[in-house]
Amino acid sequence: MFAEKRGMIVVAVVLLTCGLLLSNANVVVEARPLSTIKVTTAKISTALTISAPSSTQVKQSFSVTGKLTANNAALSKSTVSLQRLNGNTWTTIASQTTTGTYSFSRTETTANTYQYRTTYTGSAPYASSTSQAAKVTVTAATISTALTISAPSSTQVKQS
Repeated sequence: MFAEKRGMIVVAVVLLTCGLLLSNANVVVEARPLSTIKVTTAKISTALTISAPSSTQVKQSFSVTGKLTANNAALSKSTVSLQRLNGNTWTTIASQTTTGTYSFSRTETTANTYQYRTTYTGSAPYASSTSQAAKVTVTAATISTALTISAPSSTQVKQS
């Protein structure tokens, strides 16, 4: 009876493994004699790219763009978050559902050097990922000024 159950378990593991392999999942099977069989799937790796201008001016709109991919293919219907470094803490400032690419519009009101990155928290089949940081230096707007003085070329002085 034990040999029959063992044979059924082996067949079940083989069928399960074949099904997971055909679904393009990474499979780890761990079996011990007379114990529970543990089957886990490894998550599929993801990658985030990021692009932003190296400099801009205060109150001038700019874009932070990039791609979310898995196995070099665009990953759509996934949430990507834009974060900005504040001191030593990354703070999420915007999120959006991607079509494989993303674009966040930003306008800073203070001159400073800012660092941005994007994050993806992952899902059942996909691993989380974080982009490299992109630095954007925001400078005060340059204001051109001119002073023009006009006066008549001559004038009469009234004598008393």
